[in-house]
Amino acid sequence: MGGPVHVDHDLVEGDIIEADDTGAGEMLVFHTPGHSYGSISLLLQSERALFSGDAIPVAGDLPVYDNAVLSVKSVKRLRGFAGIRVLLSSWDDPRRGMRHTRKWIKLLSTSV
Repeated sequence: MGGPVHVDHDLVEGDIIEADDTGAGEMLVFHTPGHSYGSISLLLQSERALFSGDAIPVAGDLPVYDNAVLSVKSVKRLRGFAGIRVLLSSWDDPRRGMRHTRKWIKLLSTSV
């Protein structure tokens, strides 16, 4: 980024965002601090797709976070989400399949 950006609306835990005008569904906002204090994750309910942002580190890589305790809590919280079919993390390729995504979150959470 080339500098500060204008913020139209702060997202907070429990907010609901319309994914787009095509009827793709709603995204639920979850506060997942750790990497940074304001970090969020989004769940696209219709697709059971989890946008974990920076919350889930890369396995075997040095995790980057503002608060290690909050990071662990956030990853454990995401690991507890049921029925995730697609995991979209900032640090990894998309992962598909319920068993696969749950296993992947668990594997990545051992890095924290």
